[in-house]
Amino acid sequence: MKVNEYFVSIQGEGPESGRRALFIRFSGCNLSCQWCDSKYALHTYLDVTLEDLLTLIYRSKCHYIVLTGGEPTLQINLSSLLDRLEHDHFQVDIETNGTYLPDKCRDGVRYIVSPKDFSVVHNWLAFEHNTSVHFVFKFVIDIDTMNETFDLVQKYCNAPAWFMPLTTNIKGKPDCMIDEMVTTGRIVQSEMIKRGIDGYLCTRLQNLYRVR
Repeated sequence: MKVNEYFVSIQGEGPESGRRALFIRFSGCNLSCQWCDSKYALHTYLDVTLEDLLTLIYRSKCHYIVLTGGEPTLQINLSSLLDRLEHDHFQVDIETNGTYLPDKCRDGVRYIVSPKDFSVVHNWLAFEHNTSVHFVFKFVIDIDTMNETFDLVQKYCNAPAWFMPLTTNIKGKPDCMIDEMVTTGRIVQSEMIKRGIDGYLCTRLQNLYRVR
């Protein structure tokens, strides 16, 4: 499997914010988003066998595993990895752009779907009618297209979703990113309240508290 990096930290965004986790970042993606905050993971990696990766997971003593990228669903052994983690009762979040649907439902495995195109939303909502797979939507909110995104969310998404303000990742200037995140977050929060949107404002705790 193509592993770019792994580390233990706190989950900074989404349903498990603030929880200790082992992050495994895979390399490669099928999209090329201009504002991607992990472009370094697109081409750099080490080939790691499934057994070696499992050994790493067991040694971490973390019961909560986050698979991210890049796009983790591109990994050819992902299904086998998830089967093993389900068998050993790990909780797993897969951070994905949602362009590939799961092969099956697994206990303890949840997909954090961050759509870059609303066709992805339609595909997952249709998929939901035929399976009990666990997933939530996490929308990255760009102020320039915020109203359009919220219009579509209100029209198509019945379940509460997560909303993360888009920020500029300025290398070597973390204070700039924090200021932008707070300012943009207030605008997004205000719009959610005004529209009566049942959802969650998602902030990057690791950036706010400067935790790896």
